[in-house]
Amino acid sequence: MGGNTLRGFDQRRAGPFQFGKPTGGEARILSSLEYGFPLFSTRQQGQLREPEVLRGHLFVDYGMLGLGIDDLGSPRLSYGIGVRVLVPVLEAPLEFDVA
Repeated sequence: MGGNTLRGFDQRRAGPFQFGKPTGGEARILSSLEYGFPLFSTRQQGQLREPEVLRGHLFVDYGMLGLGIDDLGSPRLSYGIGVRVLVPVLEAPLEFDVA
């Protein structure tokens, strides 16, 4: 857990460790709550709706990881803010988060 599954933690750094190395696990609980809002939109010629070029969001991520369902480790929580920028050439948003 960590990285893109639990923002605010480095990749594989939110779960259990043994001898300074991440051990991983077989069971995990992950949850995320996110609230998004438009920051800037623009209407392009010939279109009826305004695509959101810049969108902000607030989030809370929660997770637990363990060797089994009865052995889940300590809960991890992170929260933060982020911005999504729509790039028409890529047809996908770029996302920047601070947790």
